[in-house]
Amino acid sequence: MNAEINKSKTSTLAIVSFILGMLALLIGIITGLPAVLCGGIALYNIINSEKDGEKLKGQGIALAGIITGLIGIVYYFISKSGF
Repeated sequence: MNAEINKSKTSTLAIVSFILGMLALLIGIITGLPAVLCGGIALYNIINSEKDGEKLKGQGIALAGIITGLIGIVYYFISKSGF
């Protein structure tokens, strides 16, 4: 009965980044830029959480938030330029 307890939780900033990234696909740069920033901070926190002992999850969610945020930003500028 020496089961190791998994004490990892999902990063809140990763979830926020993903939600803002999905909204960026509809709204554009207004939520796209915060999605990229929150996702970057979340990835940094997730990577550094291994050193602190409290392991954070959500690397894929944060990356998805960054990607969808960037797509929203690019789409905004393409639609404004007239292509």
